[in-house]
Amino acid sequence: MYLELLSDLKIHNGILQEDVLIEAEWRYTQNNLNEYSKRGELYFTRDLYLRRVVKEPRFKKLKDLLLRVEYDAIDDYKSELINELLKEEKNDEKINELKEVINTFENLHHLQIESITNLNGSGWGSNEDGDDEIRQIFGRKVFDFPKPSKLLLKLAASTRFSDGYFLDSFVGTGTFGHAILRLNKQFGGNRKFILIEIDENIAREITAERLKKVINGYSVQKQDRSLEHVEGLGSGFTYCKLGEPLFDKFGNVRQGVKFKELAYHIFFSETGVPLSEKAKLKTPLIGTYKGTAYYLLFNGILGDKSVNGGNVLTSKILESLPKHNGPKIVFGESNRLSLARLKKENIVFKQIPYEIKTS
Repeated sequence: MYLELLSDLKIHNGILQEDVLIEAEWRYTQNNLNEYSKRGELYFTRDLYLRRVVKEPRFKKLKDLLLRVEYDAIDDYKSELINELLKEEKNDEKINELKEVINTFENLHHLQIESITNLNGSGWGSNEDGDDEIRQIFGRKVFDFPKPSKLLLKLAASTRFSDGYFLDSFVGTGTFGHAILRLNKQFGGNRKFILIEIDENIAREITAERLKKVINGYSVQKQDRSLEHVEGLGSGFTYCKLGEPLFDKFGNVRQGVKFKELAYHIFFSETGVPLSEKAKLKTPLIGTYKGTAYYLLFNGILGDKSVNGGNVLTSKILESLPKHNGPKIVFGESNRLSLARLKKENIVFKQIPYEIKTS
């Protein structure tokens, strides 16, 4: 699949004249390769891949009938290059130009999508393409069997939605996020993605790192060891680490939940923006947003002291709250103030847990 020649190929009449040293990621074990070599079943393609002569019948599956990439174009370039190399008077400028086109195509062909009107055009990608993408982004193989972003891009495009949220619950290397970014960049739209990965190491070191690279741009090492820059797709993402659930299966606040944990959840669910990590949260006032103050009466927290009935909004508790000249939303276990008093104080009371958004 991936191959690097560590010694020269010396060929006469299509036959290797000397042993050749190769480093690669093989489909076969080393013992099998040794056996195939002894039987003369291995050969190099003109692309410098090592292949095996297969005589037993093989049955095509659907994935074999889906185009990996538009190979007709690159085959034409390679035929033209061979013809140039066979000429007695070689045109070095033309040869180098053809090599550059072929090399660029082979390095980045999985990024080529001309249109999403015809989803069958330009191929759907393959496991090899997924491997190529990961290798080019990270400089090495960091994950087994990643999906090609071309495939996921086309699946997302087939929905015909140009905005909205796309969810991948088993994200792995982040291919789906990469595909959505590509789709927005090349064909327009405001699609967003939610990616979930249970393995924290993969999420932090592979998923997030891949998204950073494709957003900001990265360099690909070509066959001649030179670097080719791939332009960033732009946009951005937020990396979040899930904590313990705040609510039990009945929707009640789970035993052991801390004031700070519930405060962060309430503020985000009410405003749609996260509470600053620098928030001190030493009083029931957990934050303000667009002129509205949000208070949480939970576990008796009132400033630096606990007060009996601290989870219940009473006149005494109200007087203890940090002042705010504007609308106020107070979350608590219960409310002892009249509707008239709440209206006068510009307060909306929401009961814990029933009026906390848990979804």
